[in-house]
Formats: sequence, structure tokens, C-alpha cells
Amino acid sequence: SRRDALQCDSLCLGSMTSARSTLALVGSALMGRLSDSSSFQAYGGARKFCMLIGSVASMVGLVIAGNTFSIRGMWISMIPGALFQQNFSILKALLSDYHETIASLNGTSDRVSGNGILGMSVGLAFMAGPLAGATLVKSYEQATQLALVCVAVSSVLIIQIPVARSTATTTTK
Repeated sequence: SRRDALQCDSLCLGSMTSARSTLALVGSALMGRLSDSSSFQAYGGARKFCMLIGSVASMVGLVIAGNTFSIRGMWISMIPGALFQQNFSILKALLSDYHETIASLNGTSDRVSGNGILGMSVGLAFMAGPLAGATLVKSYEQATQLALVCVAVSSVLIIQIPVARSTATTTTK
């Protein structure tokens, strides 16, 4: 692996994992608060804006990772995604907004099934993604390029997400 080639031992890997977890914890509070605001209506609402920030952060991290050949570069490439890539949590909140908007039409079982389908989709992606990557990609450079394409496609899909009407009226400032 890339870490092995750069002589990143178990202490290095453990430190990176701990730092990533800490950054993700800080980032979840930051992005969660930002996504709950009533700002960014010009960008389709705060939730959509935060998901775009997460995608851009992932792209920045991938570009850095693809062009670095040092442990320091690997550390730097981890920071943007760990801090700002909170799209799954924000998507769950957006799904909740949709359910609030149509609460009078649908019951509790629809809300539960919607969250279940979202969770299943993420689980499937976690299984299919590495399998597809291992099958299609033969080098680290190809892996970062494929990841960049996937994140770009997801950014286009994020732009297409409709804004829940309740987001504009019930969120905090």
C-alpha cells in the first residue's frame, strides 16, 4: 500500500486514525451547526451547501493525496475530508426535512423506511465500492483519479437535490 511504501508503521497509522477521528468529531459539530442554519438560500439551502463543501473537501484531499510522495503529504491530504466531509449525516438531516414537509401525507413507517433505505444504500456502497475499485484499478494514481470522478459525479447529483420547503422556514439562524 501507499503507506507501506512511505514507511508508515503502526504508530504512524494509529496516529493518523486517531487524528482523523478527532477531526471528524470537530467537523461534525461544525458542519452540523452550519447545515442547520437558514443561510445559503442562494445555494439551495444550508444542507445542500454543506454537502457541496464536503464534496469539494474530498476532491482537495484526493488531489493532495494523488500528488504527494511523503508522510507529511498524507497527513495534509487527510485534513479537508476529515473536517468537512459529513455528507451522510447531513443527508440524513435533509431526509428528515423532507419527511417533515410531507408529514401530513405519510406516516411514521414511511420515515423509518426512508432512513432504512438510506442506510442500506450506504452499506451497499461500502461493499461495492472497494470491490469495484479492486477490480477496475491497478495503481494508486488510478484509484485517486477514479475517486475524483466519483466525487465529481456525486457533486452534480447534490446540485440536483430539491430543497425541502421546511428547511427555509423552520431552521435556526
